[in-house]
Amino acid sequence: MNFLWDSLPNFLAGISGTVFLYSLLKKVNISYKFIAFFLVGTYLTVEEYFPIFSHNLYFDYYDIMFSWIGCFLGVLFTY
Repeated sequence: MNFLWDSLPNFLAGISGTVFLYSLLKKVNISYKFIAFFLVGTYLTVEEYFPIFSHNLYFDYYDIMFSWIGCFLGVLFTY
């Protein structure tokens, strides 16, 4: 159960990053929901493998899983 609390920041980053990036890209007439989904999800996955801004002490598969779940929910929230 502790892995839920450890992965919560990635989950929230996936939701908020997708919604924020979509709100920036929606000024164009084309729907960019899935582009925002893949950009945020890919960034959070790469950040887990090669920490750039965060200093992860250990690699965790749950962080990657919850990042993508958060990105998916972010796409659902924009509908």
